[in-house]
Amino acid sequence: MKKNKSKIKEAIKILNPLEDAKDSVSTTVKLIVSALSLVAALAWNEAIKGLFDLLKQSDVFKDLGFLAPFIYAILVTILTIVIINKVQKFENKIVKKETKKLIDSK
Repeated sequence: MKKNKSKIKEAIKILNPLEDAKDSVSTTVKLIVSALSLVAALAWNEAIKGLFDLLKQSDVFKDLGFLAPFIYAILVTILTIVIINKVQKFENKIVKKETKKLIDSK
């Protein structure tokens, strides 16, 4: 009888992958962190490319516009860090809540 119950529970998890909220939230957080990290990396890529484009020109230091990509990259990085921290705090709240539910149910 126990084998049948475990098979049924396993089948339900296959049919409904969101059955376990902790795993789905953890996966979502990892995806968000990855996406935001990519945005920050692309911003730094643009900043460095912009600097090299300016270095190709003869009068690099006449125009201070070469700082713009770096300012952009710094702002995106700071924003990314803030968002990642907020999302991770949200994840921790949900994990604690799910853990408490499991402890209370036993």
